[in-house]
Amino acid sequence: MPIAAQNLQKIGEAQTSVVDLPNILPGQAGTKEFRANVSGLQGERKKARARLTFQPSNYSSGFESVGEFENVIFSVPLVLDFDLPQKAVSGQNFAFSVKYLNTS
Repeated sequence: MPIAAQNLQKIGEAQTSVVDLPNILPGQAGTKEFRANVSGLQGERKKARARLTFQPSNYSSGFESVGEFENVIFSVPLVLDFDLPQKAVSGQNFAFSVKYLNTS
């Protein structure tokens, strides 16, 4: 998910941040940095995608450029371990414990 979460929208299953970039003149260049957090389970694959759509002023049609990055989550900042009873009856009170470790 984008860190700044500017204009956050849900498109399909993806959380998407839509940002308007300033106009550039012919021959000019620009740079825009985007930051995001990746969350999931250890060993899980996650894909980030950037899509730029643009329309030059002297064209009636638009263009699109897409970039993707896939990574594997190699560590998680918080590890939880639950100690739960094997069986419980509806309405019965029971005790449980949670062990946690901050690995960040």
